[in-house]
Amino acid sequence: MSAVLRAMTSTAMSAKPGFDPFWLWQDVVQQAARLLDWGPKRGDPENPSALMTKVSELVTLIEFLTEQDADVGIFELMQIDMSSYVVAHHVQTVFLCGLIANKLGLPEARRNSLCRAAFTMNVSAMSLQESLSKQMGPITPEQKIQMTGHGPRSRALLQNFGVTDPDWLQAVQEHHPEILPAGQVVCELANIIHHADIYLAKISPRAYRPAKTADLAAKELLTSPAADRRIVSILIKEFGIYPPGSYVALANGETAIVVRRREKAHTPMVYAISKGNVIHHTPVERDTALAPFAITGIVQRSEVKASINRAALLGYHHV
Repeated sequence: MSAVLRAMTSTAMSAKPGFDPFWLWQDVVQQAARLLDWGPKRGDPENPSALMTKVSELVTLIEFLTEQDADVGIFELMQIDMSSYVVAHHVQTVFLCGLIANKLGLPEARRNSLCRAAFTMNVSAMSLQESLSKQMGPITPEQKIQMTGHGPRSRALLQNFGVTDPDWLQAVQEHHPEILPAGQVVCELANIIHHADIYLAKISPRAYRPAKTADLAAKELLTSPAADRRIVSILIKEFGIYPPGSYVALANGETAIVVRRREKAHTPMVYAISKGNVIHHTPVERDTALAPFAITGIVQRSEVKASINRAALLGYHHV
């Protein structure tokens, strides 16, 4: 992390008692929206070098937040506003790639290259990606042709913007390994982005389908002959059955939100937020290891009407 960014973050975290880390996550999303807003329709940015510097600083902040509290990061990944799919997906991918890199023990320099590549992987196809997220059907053959080759195009665009990091550029170029020449092995960083990209696409809602559950997404990944089991095993272990930020049904009829992982994947820390049509004004912690509060299933986010104080539930303020 740069000295400036470290100082800024330290100041924010010490500004007042009970600091809310979600304030920084909200700032991350706002910054990401500005950085990704130039878009192909607007032409190249006026100052590409400055843009890439801001990208690097933002990605460093995401990496920092990931290291500080992974549960908060997963919670935010599951709860992020999907009204702008492009913004949400790129922030999610950076977080998830950083998490995977940490678990794989990648050196800091390679992790930095990985996360910068994750944020810029689709710079040549952002408008199309936004359109795809809103249409009521799967990708059409014509759209698929447009998407094919956006990795190499994005690499070329980044080079024009002044990016010289070979790991960053190669990861962007190869993050869709299905288009690589026969016999070419995808590089490690691109392989991580590829798996994160697919996993996130599965657990994100689309206009034509609801989000898939974390465990189903991981199981579907495992069925792919090209799946890297090291990476998929990390996803399964880190997200489990009920990741923070997801909603669950309890045996007593309550709906609860998962807030933190525990050693046993099927008994995470949860807070009950409603029962039937009655919303709990104050969320109540439930012990999911006890039969009355055992988790009986997943509840889709679209079905939940209760509002929540995310920082309070994660222990940064008193509930």
